[in-house]
Amino acid sequence: FEAAKAHRRVAEVQQWLGRQDKATASFRRAHTLLSGLSPEYADAADVRYERLQLLALAPSTVLGGGSVEAQLAEAVALGAGITDPPRRWTVGAVEVKLGWAREKAGDSAGAAAAYQAAIDHLAPGPDRGGRPPNVVFEQSLARQRLAALY
Repeated sequence: FEAAKAHRRVAEVQQWLGRQDKATASFRRAHTLLSGLSPEYADAADVRYERLQLLALAPSTVLGGGSVEAQLAEAVALGAGITDPPRRWTVGAVEVKLGWAREKAGDSAGAAAAYQAAIDHLAPGPDRGGRPPNVVFEQSLARQRLAALY
């Protein structure tokens, strides 16, 4: 599990640096390692969260060639039940991406649902404490895109 996390993080860095071939190899290795976990660990919260991040970040062509929308929907499904920040905010960020993918595909109702879910997940925690700037921005973006649909 820890090796899979490390490969996913290396893939992110390689992606940021524009080294797509190396990022692809690391994303695939992380996917292989996570897929190879025994069944009793495959549904553990930490493993589901790591798979969520992998699906949200890896290009859809890298992990099997499905659609971007399907891959992001799978990532969101893995985040079901996550209620505490900061992980909840990660789910919200993925929902923004899913909304965008659905909007580009012409699925306005699906995009609206994803944006609304993102707005809810990106809200401040129960203690009304601060959120990182990226979370505030992503919630604002989700609100703007939702408003643009109507």
